[in-house]
Amino acid sequence: MVDWNPDAYRRFAEQRNRPFLDLLDLLPPTVPGRLLDLGCGDGRLTRLAADRLGATEVVAIDSSAKMIASAREGEDKVPTAWREADLRTALGGDDTWDVVLSNAVLQFLDDHDAVFPGLMARVAPGGWLAVHMPFNHVARSHLLMEEAAQASELGGAFGEFRVTWPQEPPEVYAAWLREAGFQHISVQLRTYRHPLEGAGAIVAWMKSGGLQPWLDALDPALHDTFEAVYTSMIDRAYPSIGDDVRLLDYTRLLIVGRKPS
Repeated sequence: MVDWNPDAYRRFAEQRNRPFLDLLDLLPPTVPGRLLDLGCGDGRLTRLAADRLGATEVVAIDSSAKMIASAREGEDKVPTAWREADLRTALGGDDTWDVVLSNAVLQFLDDHDAVFPGLMARVAPGGWLAVHMPFNHVARSHLLMEEAAQASELGGAFGEFRVTWPQEPPEVYAAWLREAGFQHISVQLRTYRHPLEGAGAIVAWMKSGGLQPWLDALDPALHDTFEAVYTSMIDRAYPSIGDDVRLLDYTRLLIVGRKPS
């Protein structure tokens, strides 16, 4: 199971926050009531969403013990339950929520054809589903992870291990929402261009995202070798635009819909 380092994730907080803020902008100005946040991380964006939407009660779930511990250190303006749990556990039961929110985590859950019906079932009548996922699994940054894993320097250390990503084409999510009767459906792909200082910064970004499953599957003694190979590939794939600044194109999928009252 992937476990995240809150400090590493915060290094690029400003850039990572942009798609989340854009997701909130696709919702009405306020949606008072109960908020469920799946993949709450260190809680900063959960609190921002609760304040922005006017939530009266929050349940925030993350599978990372480190992230939940960090979240609990903050100050809650509304009653909030911070829970360390497998995200799939939130898809069962009968509880419903005025907003079901998930930011940059569902890409780590397989079987979206089962996950999304569970999500939609947790939305209360008149409530909203709001999901953001990276959609960069076909970009150079991610394809080079596979190439680096096969480098001769690693001597086949990964064996048959591969990382697969479950994201469906945007139109599939739109069809699922429509079939479930949701209204005000918005499914958007947005590409953000992040200026980062050097190839090493791109690798650091990926270590708090898509590169982590690869590292988790590798003997820690080989981490430096793998990162060196990957960094060399990134250096060639993302040329400097001046002063060693590299532009990282990162595509995000934003999904919003409202369940009829």
